[in-house]
Amino acid sequence: MDDNRLITFAQDLVRLPSPSGRERAVAERVQQEMQALGFDRVWMDEYGSVVGIVEGAWPGKTVLLDAHTDTVGISPGVPWVHDPFAATIE
Repeated sequence: MDDNRLITFAQDLVRLPSPSGRERAVAERVQQEMQALGFDRVWMDEYGSVVGIVEGAWPGKTVLLDAHTDTVGISPGVPWVHDPFAATIE
């Protein structure tokens, strides 16, 4: 993944509202990116977790990466230079 694609992907995730219990749009975007990157298998389970598998060329250890996709709200009255969900690059 080149730098521009990675930055665009990160911006897409930041811009999608994803408070706890409403992460589906982020999960769908993650699933889309994994498919575009050529993962061997990608699916979303009944809980909204995205699972992706890249088959290895040789037998050996398995690597598992895990991350949450929900966000916490912003505190009202806190001054922001930029909209915190705009994914602005300076």
